[in-house]
Amino acid sequence: MKIGLYMCGGERPESGVSLGIGYLLTNAHAGVEPTHCPTRAELDAGQWDAIGLSAVASGIPEAVEIARTAKVPVAIGGQATLWQGLDGLGLFRWIIEGEGELMLAALPSLPAGRHKSHAQIQLDGLNFPERGQLYGGKVPMVTSRGCPWQCRYCSSSQYWGGTRYCSPEYFIAEVEDVLCRYSDARWLYIMDDLFTASRKRFDRIHDLWMGRGLNKRLGMWSFVRANTFDLRQARQMIEMGYRSVRFGAESGSNRILKLLGKRATVEMNQRAIDTACEAGLRISCAYMHHMPTETEQERRETLEFIERNKGKALVEGFYRFVAFPGTPMYDGASPLDTNMRAR
Repeated sequence: MKIGLYMCGGERPESGVSLGIGYLLTNAHAGVEPTHCPTRAELDAGQWDAIGLSAVASGIPEAVEIARTAKVPVAIGGQATLWQGLDGLGLFRWIIEGEGELMLAALPSLPAGRHKSHAQIQLDGLNFPERGQLYGGKVPMVTSRGCPWQCRYCSSSQYWGGTRYCSPEYFIAEVEDVLCRYSDARWLYIMDDLFTASRKRFDRIHDLWMGRGLNKRLGMWSFVRANTFDLRQARQMIEMGYRSVRFGAESGSNRILKLLGKRATVEMNQRAIDTACEAGLRISCAYMHHMPTETEQERRETLEFIERNKGKALVEGFYRFVAFPGTPMYDGASPLDTNMRAR
């Protein structure tokens, strides 16, 4: 079965290969021949037995547009599948939740309908993903699936269930493979929901990283979390060659943070910023506005928090609140009628 793969919505890397599709390309089984289509033109021009779409919630309108005109059966996977409204459209032969690598292998014999992979892949057993060409020496990497924190507006924990990590040894092997393949690799962009969630794992990665001298070859970037980030970890990051870290501060109101299920407070957010500054580590924060029930006073508190930290923490995103399908805060809005892209 020849399958054209295309990503709808989300941020396309300059190389055009998202890691989700990259894993499908390198972990295909006999009987399935996936081909990456970086553009709609290439998707439309190909001679496929089926089309496979990977989509986030904001990519649903494009996925629907493709499915309406496709001349072959269409499968859709990714966090867009948390929207149950896909089933009633009658446009998708297969709606795939969970491990795409497992479901892609089964696709030729899979009956029409919604399917969820109940088996979970051991990440150390996967082939490293296809990345295409690098841009500016930036190497995207994912080392886990899922998030141990269950913020009430975020779809990651809803989609993946529990959290799984590759081993520190597998991570280092992938980094060394990247360095062999890409002579222009300059820094590692870790896209995990929370790369630092397991302190024991992070400590082991730190030791392996330093032992192999990777701090002399690559810079690093990842997300942290205010209520787990401390001075010891910040100093480890400096040693490893981190260029900066980022976390979601979201609001200057403790009531709003509790509403969002952040399990962090304004005071914790401030401590995380101060800790990074003490260590000499650049830190940036993302914020949201127009949360449900947010008052004008609470919005001012967020702006005041930002102002207090001017010169200490960069503002890297100030988004209008969006609750995604499948999350506790989802209000039932159709992604076909509502802009699901944080903006």
